[in-house]
Amino acid sequence: MGTISTLWKPNLAYIIGLLTTDGNLSKDGRHICMRSSDSEKHIKWLYGIINKLSKIKGSLQCNIKPYPKVPIWEIKFSKKDSLKLLRWIYYQPDLPCLERKHKLALKILDIIPKQRRKIYTLVSKID
Repeated sequence: MGTISTLWKPNLAYIIGLLTTDGNLSKDGRHICMRSSDSEKHIKWLYGIINKLSKIKGSLQCNIKPYPKVPIWEIKFSKKDSLKLLRWIYYQPDLPCLERKHKLALKILDIIPKQRRKIYTLVSKID
């Protein structure tokens, strides 16, 4: 991805700020997820802006837990999209950022592409 193909705008700064501070990496470092129980409108706006600016789609999901019955909106990015997103956010080496998040991103960008995908074996078919 190299550089950001759009002009620096408040929306872009806001999204990058959220992703680098509130975006959550999964325990295995393969996925990025953003959650909100506050506002469906806000999370849908974030999803649209991320897609528009970065061309990375991810998925938008809503889960309702049995208790409390509050919808939890999530934007999830797969392994492939997470790597694209991290490269998009950290497009230059000396950008202002949270050092601990930057170190984690660099570690993930180094390790994850080298990992081989698990091979699954079909044990039996259910008819």
